[in-house]
Amino acid sequence: MVPLQIEKYDSAGKVVRRINITRMLLDGGDSLPADLEVSGPRGSVTHITGSSIKRGLNFPETEFTADGLKELKTPTE
Repeated sequence: MVPLQIEKYDSAGKVVRRINITRMLLDGGDSLPADLEVSGPRGSVTHITGSSIKRGLNFPETEFTADGLKELKTPTE
């Protein structure tokens, strides 16, 4: 089971982010969120496309530090 919508709230109970799954990918017997739409508090919307989802990847913890993120290489098209 995959949630189709996730809401994040601030301490006052106001929605600050809403994440909607706009496309699901079926992989064998699994359902994976493939495309997401993130709505911000001021009307901003970010679309995230996971058209090349890969499963079972391992990432070193260093990639999630401030220094590691500075050295991260993004794929080119």
